Amino acid sequence: FAVRDSPGEVPRGAREAVEFYVGVAGALYGEPEAWRRGSGGDAVVLRDELLTTPKSMQEGDATAPDEEAHPARTLEVDSGTAAPQEAVFDMLIGELASTKHLVRFAVRHSLRQLYGPGSSASSGAGALEPLLKSRKNPVRVRILGRHLRGMHLREQVGIVEAFAYVMERCPALLPLEETAVVNFLTDLLKIMAIADGEMTRESSSKGTSFQFAAVDKDGHASFPGDASERGGGGSGKDASAAAKEKSAGGSRSYSHASAIFLRGEFTVKSGGQGGARVVVPAEPPLGVQLRVSGLVLFRSLVRKHTELFFEAKAETSVGSIRPHVTSLFFRSLVSTPPQAVAWAHAGLEDVLSLAASPSGSSADDDSSSVTSKSSLTHRLPKELLQICIRPVLLHLKDFTKLTVPLLRSLSRLLSLLSSWFNKTLGEKLLDHLMKFADPDDIMRQKVWREGEEPLVAAEIVNLFALLPQATHFVEPLVKTTIRLDAVLHKYKYTNVRSPFRAPLARYLNKHRSAAVGFFLSEQRFRNPLYSDLFLEIVRRDDSADLREHLSGKECSNTLLNVCFERPLAIIRWEKNQSMSGAGAGAGGGKSASSHASSAAGSSAHLLSIHGIHVEAVLTSTRQKDAALRQDVDAKQKILEAKKKEESRLKDVLKGAVVGAAGGASTAPPPDSADAQRRHKAAAAAREKAEK
Repeated sequence: FAVRDSPGEVPRGAREAVEFYVGVAGALYGEPEAWRRGSGGDAVVLRDELLTTPKSMQEGDATAPDEEAHPARTLEVDSGTAAPQEAVFDMLIGELASTKHLVRFAVRHSLRQLYGPGSSASSGAGALEPLLKSRKNPVRVRILGRHLRGMHLREQVGIVEAFAYVMERCPALLPLEETAVVNFLTDLLKIMAIADGEMTRESSSKGTSFQFAAVDKDGHASFPGDASERGGGGSGKDASAAAKEKSAGGSRSYSHASAIFLRGEFTVKSGGQGGARVVVPAEPPLGVQLRVSGLVLFRSLVRKHTELFFEAKAETSVGSIRPHVTSLFFRSLVSTPPQAVAWAHAGLEDVLSLAASPSGSSADDDSSSVTSKSSLTHRLPKELLQICIRPVLLHLKDFTKLTVPLLRSLSRLLSLLSSWFNKTLGEKLLDHLMKFADPDDIMRQKVWREGEEPLVAAEIVNLFALLPQATHFVEPLVKTTIRLDAVLHKYKYTNVRSPFRAPLARYLNKHRSAAVGFFLSEQRFRNPLYSDLFLEIVRRDDSADLREHLSGKECSNTLLNVCFERPLAIIRWEKNQSMSGAGAGAGGGKSASSHASSAAGSSAHLLSIHGIHVEAVLTSTRQKDAALRQDVDAKQKILEAKKKEESRLKDVLKGAVVGAAGGASTAPPPDSADAQRRHKAAAAAREKAEK
């Protein structure tokens, strides 16, 4: 009652109510000894048994819950708890489908405290499954007594969560063969398909007048008459309004009067010193709660009723919901809420793995991806998977439709179905990535928020580590990443670290052989642009496989040759010289000329090892000397000719002067003036030639 009556708008009140509840429950009924032991002296961390995000999906997701182990899932609950009275148990079962998120968590926590995790039969008060079977009628009436589409959204969330919990703990209580169970699941699938645009209300209601809320894959709840529902079949004006509303943030979300009242995650201690730490999950909006609880329910259905789910014929009631369940997992995989994405990935992983492992197959069958694909199509039609994958791939045609949630969802899809994609997907992603190297054009389009553009590009880089046969993308991807780093400052990106290095390191760590061959080429390794990038990637914690490959014998020889080529050559030369010197001392009969030529050859070889090629230098010097000699000889000949001309002109001038002195006329003859002019020209030419 303390938890049920706590005000939902006061988070502190919820915390105090849970602390009081956990303390009283532990004092009245005790706690399992395993909760107080822990491992290594650390306190046991207890999370919600039903709705905790799968641990495998938490890795690398900043928005996922804290990555702590779930020891309570594997602990054997020993004696230490007392059985409650039947009235208390009936009250807990009645509140299992409460409309309040905190109450449902408290009930599941108490049932685990009293009856153990999962279907464990070694608890202090007896297993839970026989007790649930003894109250089969009240449980069935509580879950299946009303039509799901006739409930309010809060009631739908409570009922679906209760159904998922019963399906997980006692699947025989609600057999899948029953018509009422199939009808319930069909209604839930229709509610989700309507908001996702897969179905209209008119085609699903079949004349009924239920006015129910439809929750899409992003957790937005829409109601009859919303513009988002009229856009599919209404007028163009209604469709335009729906598109504007969706671009502005989606349909209305029916959660609280204000989002500030949504409670966050908190932790309380059970018992005194050394007691377990109980993690109370955050309360998401009601639309997200319904989506997540529905995914949990269908995942439990596939895991608990595997044979019936996959072997039922398509014309049967169970076979008719199989493609819709698979499509729901695919649609939710590209949604926005991280909880929905995580559970869709977990559900789709179970569907694919169980479909690929038909009954009677060998457990130790080490088949390739092609073999897995063929066995998978045996129980899950290939056409169904292609239809489910196609809407995801349609978003990749236009790079302006790419978002961080969409690309992260695509990475999860690639991790499950990588063999279904060919290399053209990588080429398309590389084309989209190159567009981000032009920040002016990207920011001019105003598709993403300021500073979000590099994050979108980083998520594109992250996909290459999941692509099949992507070794040939090493060179273009590295060069494109360098270009993106060079223009990163033009984006309004506030983080000081490059967002492209981590996904690039994951890709290079996977394709380490091609990466080492690319970076250790002589022209790139000497370029700081490549060598600094490679050094940073090798130093990363997630590049362990790349470092191990580099430490191998083949890569070690390559590194030595690239980094220490000349020192190693000098060492080898000195070693050979010492060996040849020892051999010469032992022989002793060589002539002085042979020793001199050998010494000259050794000197030239030593200089060539240090990078000084003697023969090339001598040849070049000889060619230059010969050219200079030819030039000097030509100029010497010109100088001699000028000197001869000058002496001749002097003689002519001298004769002219003597003849003029002995004549009657005092004026110099014309030949004398011409001789003087020519003499000056010859003197000037001689000076020029001498210079």
